[in-house]
Amino acid sequence: MTKNKFYILSDIRVDDPLSEYCSIKKIDLNFIPEGLDVPVVDVIASRIFQKEKPILILDMSNDNFRKLFTENSKYQNFESVSKKCELIFYSKSDLLLYLDGIHKKEKDLASWINHLRPKIITDSKAGVFFKENYPDCEFIDHYDMFWYGNCYPHLSTLKKHRPDLDFLFIVAKKESRPLRNILYDKMESNNLLEKSISSFKPKNDRIYDDLVIDYSDYFIKSHRWKDSLPMISYYDRTNFELVAETYAIENFDDTFTLTEKTIKPITMLHPFMVFGSHNHLKNMRSMGFRTFGEHIDESYDSEPDVEKRADLIIENLKILKGSSDRFYKDTKDIREHNLLVLQHGIGEWKTKLWTRFDEFFKNIG
Repeated sequence: MTKNKFYILSDIRVDDPLSEYCSIKKIDLNFIPEGLDVPVVDVIASRIFQKEKPILILDMSNDNFRKLFTENSKYQNFESVSKKCELIFYSKSDLLLYLDGIHKKEKDLASWINHLRPKIITDSKAGVFFKENYPDCEFIDHYDMFWYGNCYPHLSTLKKHRPDLDFLFIVAKKESRPLRNILYDKMESNNLLEKSISSFKPKNDRIYDDLVIDYSDYFIKSHRWKDSLPMISYYDRTNFELVAETYAIENFDDTFTLTEKTIKPITMLHPFMVFGSHNHLKNMRSMGFRTFGEHIDESYDSEPDVEKRADLIIENLKILKGSSDRFYKDTKDIREHNLLVLQHGIGEWKTKLWTRFDEFFKNIG
């Protein structure tokens, strides 16, 4: 295999999927040193000097892009340096959440990012909110690559369904997710939490205490990211789950990704409703999943206004209250289909990811 013509300078982790891709493809990938005692921009300018088609990939979970915004150099200006290369912002997870937080709290930094006009490789599908607030950025989505490290479909074999409650609703209350308050307040005012396992509190370490009911201490400690572990006993006791997805952040937005929040009911062969962004279920169906419109009113998904979307979900909860057993039994074929799609996706995620990277570098070339 001949060496690829690109020169890439980056601060991604050595074990990042993109790093592995570049290594196997023999793409010239060079890393920005850590612990620099000189401005990052000076190092970048030196490394890309006289390189043909240099590409600069900055990981937004790393501090270098912030240093490039705040540091002063006697010799270089990052805006000028960035014009000499293909500038890419990247993160294997949560990149749009970083951009959302920056937009809300650091307007000058958000303006600077937009002014640089980078390509932004996301783990999601950037919706109208991001395209309106970062209009000069080019978003490159690979939102069907959610499988990496978040899924345990084999845990469905542990489920012993003996329901005595209607639904499961375990959601972290966060200042950055104010739309969740709308849904919870409506549930509470309509007395819909009585036959549920529910929690709507700020997140802390105690939220994971119940994991010991279902898993050994060794198993829990071997999983650094405990959010992805389903509480099996909760699924045993309920007939469906109401999910509040991560990207239900802004009203009228259609940003999309699947996180562990929706993956868990699929893993546990549970029906679900999703309080997500506009057209969340529609995007899921485009990935091969089936949803439950044959059995409940899923028009909430196509409703762009969050208040109305929450009201439609509330009407579903009222209908299912005390009679959710039928909903569970009648959706067996959909639930089993979704688990198979999940398992298939786990197997093919890296092949799809590499195909996306192939397309990306081909287009740059």
